[in-house]
Amino acid sequence: MENKKEQEGEEKTYKFYIGKSYYEILNMGESKKVKVDVAPIIENNRTLLPMRLIAEILGLDVKWDEDKRLASFTKEGRLVKVQIDSSEIEINGVRENLYSKVKIENDRILMPLTNISKAFGLTNGNTDDGIDQNIEWNPSERSVTIKNN
Repeated sequence: MENKKEQEGEEKTYKFYIGKSYYEILNMGESKKVKVDVAPIIENNRTLLPMRLIAEILGLDVKWDEDKRLASFTKEGRLVKVQIDSSEIEINGVRENLYSKVKIENDRILMPLTNISKAFGLTNGNTDDGIDQNIEWNPSERSVTIKNN
């Protein structure tokens, strides 16, 4: 049922709060809270989000190679690789420097919002700039909103 609605163009919004162990799914005026095992944090003036959760929300296929300590994310020809012990990310074979080294919290990868948006081909910004982006930081709420349409 959920996939059918999404195919018809229904837009869902996911809202994450710094330090909160849940996020909200906002859909047609309704809100549903979903528990998470790692909360978004701010470290060194960077907003860090749980990468796998964001990937799953966006419909990416996620694979983990324990031996190589490598996470792979794929969707529609896009391949993103994250080597846990590195300060780089690979997007379709091109290496990009991360704004901060990958952080592991509760066995989850946390990465800066800007790196996640670049990895997954999304735009990002601040709600104060008045430009509608895929990922928006709201400084007064200390929240991050992700639109999946």
